[in-house]
Amino acid sequence: MDRSGFMSMERVQAGLLSPRSAPPKEAAVGVSQGGESFEQILRQKNQLHLSKHAAMRLHQRGISLSEAQMQKLDRAASRAGDKGVSEGLVVMDGMAFIVHIPSKTIVTAVGSGQEAAVFTNIDGAVIV
Repeated sequence: MDRSGFMSMERVQAGLLSPRSAPPKEAAVGVSQGGESFEQILRQKNQLHLSKHAAMRLHQRGISLSEAQMQKLDRAASRAGDKGVSEGLVVMDGMAFIVHIPSKTIVTAVGSGQEAAVFTNIDGAVIV
């Protein structure tokens, strides 16, 4: 440092250009402490999932969804989102699902055994 309290440009450049040690393993870019990559976490975030309420309704109503049906629902929700839908009704295989599109969350579900159902507060529907 000179008399004014500032470092010379040579010292600043030397500090910026000097080799540094590698970051510790747990701080490696793109990997969380749980071992998942950013891409894996992002993919999980973008997948359709069930709310606690929907999981309870599916269980109560004896509805089970296969992986293929979940993928079909996910595609339908994406199509609804592409059209600007926020709260969507997806009708598929004799079942109906209310999906909150921005969070990709299935909010509730109605099976084919239901006699009648009224859906409110939806702004779009996809029939698959």
